[in-house]
Amino acid sequence: MVLTRVFASVFLGCVWSTNAFVPQRVSCIVPLPWQGPYDHRKIPLRTATKFFDELSSLPSPKVVDALSNGGRFTAADVSTRTGSSLDESREALTAITALLGEEAALEVSNDGELVFALPKDVGGRLASRSNAAKLAKTWEAAKPQVFTALRVAFGVGLIVSLAAVYSAIFFISTSSSSSDDDRRDDRRRGGGGGGFGFGGPALYLGPSPFDVFYYRPYYSYGTMGRQQREPQMGILESVYSYVFGDGDPNVDVERRAVRAAASAIRKAGGAVTASQLAPFVPEPSLSLFDGLESSVVDEQFVLPVVSKLQGVPTVTEDGDIVYSFDDLALTTAESGKGKFASPYGDDDGDEDYGDMPPSAAFLEEQQVEFSSASGLNLFLAGGLGLVNLGGCLYLGALLSSLPAGALLPGGYGVIQSVYPLLVAYALAFNAAPLVRSLGVKSKNEAIEGRNAARRKAAQSLEAPTASLRRKLAAARALATGVKRIGSKDVAYSTSEEGQAAMKAANSRDDLDSFDRKLN
Repeated sequence: MVLTRVFASVFLGCVWSTNAFVPQRVSCIVPLPWQGPYDHRKIPLRTATKFFDELSSLPSPKVVDALSNGGRFTAADVSTRTGSSLDESREALTAITALLGEEAALEVSNDGELVFALPKDVGGRLASRSNAAKLAKTWEAAKPQVFTALRVAFGVGLIVSLAAVYSAIFFISTSSSSSDDDRRDDRRRGGGGGGFGFGGPALYLGPSPFDVFYYRPYYSYGTMGRQQREPQMGILESVYSYVFGDGDPNVDVERRAVRAAASAIRKAGGAVTASQLAPFVPEPSLSLFDGLESSVVDEQFVLPVVSKLQGVPTVTEDGDIVYSFDDLALTTAESGKGKFASPYGDDDGDEDYGDMPPSAAFLEEQQVEFSSASGLNLFLAGGLGLVNLGGCLYLGALLSSLPAGALLPGGYGVIQSVYPLLVAYALAFNAAPLVRSLGVKSKNEAIEGRNAARRKAAQSLEAPTASLRRKLAAARALATGVKRIGSKDVAYSTSEEGQAAMKAANSRDDLDSFDRKLN
């Protein structure tokens, strides 16, 4: 019966709206039983779903920044510049080209390779065409200020805790002494009077626990409006930095590894051995550099990089493994002319394969600092934390000395009720830096070990053993070199210029065919 009523309500609610007896559309005037009153101002679910799907399909900001100058790109070019995998690069280029529409172009070479031609200011053009891209760009611009505000707010929280604790201490201490003085005065005057007690009216308000604390900027300017030194972390931000640190400087080490490995692979001509990739992998294996002449070596540590760059392993006659990267050896080499300016320089035949990162001997991770704040600010942050903890403990002793069931008046009663939270905050504030310092020490030891392994890998390439020389020779034999895809190699293009060029080429082919038939 319930289903029958539901279907009946839907059927009766769907009517034809007419205009001069011409059917226009079907509209439901009766809401479904589980729906509320119809509100045409609400955003349709389909529109919201489309927006979030578009937001999730947007490329990462690093990819958009890398393509901001525009140009002709292959997926390998983007991977070399950003450290993303080839699949991620293709997806990003495809999404950008689809969103930009006629402002971008897709080209296909004679060998079937895809080239994406993008205009300048990719991020701005995406924001003008997509609300999701506009929201993402706005968030990226506001994110530093938002996180700075959160860090400052954490420091303000410590100041508020100090103000609450010590104002309550001052209130309890002064109230007790005031009550004693009033009783002595009453005895001298022989009269009663309204003596003060915790059960009576609050005659002495004392300082507010929420006094305003103005935050002074952490940078200073000299006379004549000239800045004397670079801005430094202020005391409020230093409080957050003291407790939580300033983040991991190696959070993007995997992208840096892929970027450096892609650069090394291109410079090697598209074929390398595990020994050549070892200086750039996130987790190198020391077994590869122990100086043994054995050909049985565990090369699993290079597989993450090989997988992201779509390398294909080849076993040589000597049993060595060489990894070939045919897709990574594709790049564009167009001079900066026309609508799509290439960022790769002129096609002058030199060995510049684009905006590759500067070559380095090995990938080096940075040591994790306990804090980027100055020593003075760290001392002040730690000192304030200890003062806050000491105040919480003393306040607890004062509260325990009150009569059973006694409540502080006004805002001090709130402080009394949240006292356990204040103690927990003070304990965590002082314990977190101690625990984190131990973690930072172990992290830096592991980082130094990985850097030492990569350094040893780079040194082994400078003075290779006999087996390593054999592997390097095999890799050079399989190297095909970097293939450049210029505008003359394009067989199809979605741009207006490309379409016009193809029409002209087809016309010339038709005329040539007609001339051959006449002859």
